[in-house]
Amino acid sequence: MNRAVQGTLRIRTFDTGVVKDREDELSKGHGTHVAGIAAGAGSMETCCHRARTYVGVAPDADIIMVRSNFTASRLIAAIDFILNHPEAFGKPVVVNMSLGGTIGPHDGTMDVERHIDSQVAARAGRAIVVAAGNSGDVKTDPCHVAATVPGNGSVDVEFTTPDGLPGAALVDVWYARAGSLNATLTSPDSTVIGPANHGVDVTKTANPSADPDRRPTVDLNSTINGNHGRDNNLLVIIAKPTSGSVPAGSWTLRLTNPTATPVPFHAWTAPRERVHFLPPLDTPDGKIRASESAQLAPPSVTRRTAPPPARYGRAASSQSRRPISTPAPYGAYSLCPENAR
Repeated sequence: MNRAVQGTLRIRTFDTGVVKDREDELSKGHGTHVAGIAAGAGSMETCCHRARTYVGVAPDADIIMVRSNFTASRLIAAIDFILNHPEAFGKPVVVNMSLGGTIGPHDGTMDVERHIDSQVAARAGRAIVVAAGNSGDVKTDPCHVAATVPGNGSVDVEFTTPDGLPGAALVDVWYARAGSLNATLTSPDSTVIGPANHGVDVTKTANPSADPDRRPTVDLNSTINGNHGRDNNLLVIIAKPTSGSVPAGSWTLRLTNPTATPVPFHAWTAPRERVHFLPPLDTPDGKIRASESAQLAPPSVTRRTAPPPARYGRAASSQSRRPISTPAPYGAYSLCPENAR
């Protein structure tokens, strides 16, 4: 499969042989894992099961693999590469993107999301599948909170950073476009950053008692009246200092409403970096905490509907133990963004 990724070998699901999965820090074997679910032929027999026991969703599909660094421009280029590939001509195409994130407007207006909409709507027989994410456990991974700042009032949103955070800590707040919020951030050592008034950015160094190379820079970036009718945004960036890591401990983001109109908001962290909001309690304590309803509830989303793709053949049963034959041409292409090994 490495040779296939490098363009020196073409592999189909009906080729003989075994694709070895070598786990390392770069790939973790995720591309191989996803490709097997999508289009594995299950042809190999082992000591534990006979051939054709574990078959992918589309075992007769051809596969195009594209490695990506997850930037928007590269993801868009990868989608276009697959959809415009000569071997995709005249076939239904399924692009699988096993990736996801929590930072952003969550309303379908990001560049990659808009591109997906346009490409699916452009031609029947196309589907692009994006992972919903693995950040769903409010007790171990509380990455989302939602609340309302009362008129002429304020609320505190607490979050924690761990020891040895490898990069920056992010908190992404989105609030009603018609609303206005000011923000201050208090660090674990009681340094106050801000206020960042509605539409105004603030930058300050935290942890002033530490050596200069261990003081993180904190940005409160306020974007209002954004593109595509987006809600207003406050992005908190606590940068990794030159030496060491972001200070561990509890941070408090205070959101203040200078108007009489209540302002609803949603806030996300990047859970992969283990930056978390307060987990839920059986007995509420009045603090803003993650909850199952908050974890699942989207913000104000502009819903877009693409034309349904044309039907090709029939779906494989989830209980299938053999390749499924279809009465119509059947092809699927999978974008496995992680390094396939």
